[in-house]
Amino acid sequence: MQWSERPSEQRSPFSRIRPPAYRPLTESEFSQLSEPIKARIRGLKLAQLQCDERTETHRLNTKAVQIEIAEHQHRQAREDFKTETFKLVSKRAQTSQAQDAAKLSVDEWGYKQSSAQTKLEELRLGQHNEQEAHSNNRRAAVSNFN
Repeated sequence: MQWSERPSEQRSPFSRIRPPAYRPLTESEFSQLSEPIKARIRGLKLAQLQCDERTETHRLNTKAVQIEIAEHQHRQAREDFKTETFKLVSKRAQTSQAQDAAKLSVDEWGYKQSSAQTKLEELRLGQHNEQEAHSNNRRAAVSNFN
């Protein structure tokens, strides 16, 4: 047992104790040991190897699970992106039909051009806002995907 000479290390009685230095046995030292002790050392080495192997297996399994999670998130992001694209195409088709209906309405009933133009501008503005929101969602999905 060695006592620390630095006052900063003397916080508790246990912090002053330094562990002894361990080193591997040489072949000559190992050969001088009794057979039960040699068998125990071999058993401990085997147990350490098995423990290391289990640790490595656990690490690899953890990595495999992380990869599976990332792949799932990637697939989910792609599905979400397809869904959002489908919704945008649907909205675009509905907006196009509404614009066609507004044009027919203006032609058939003779509404004032300014009134029809205002409606079309509102529809286009709504479509633009939806496209902008979709673009923002798409950018976010792509950035999350990367």
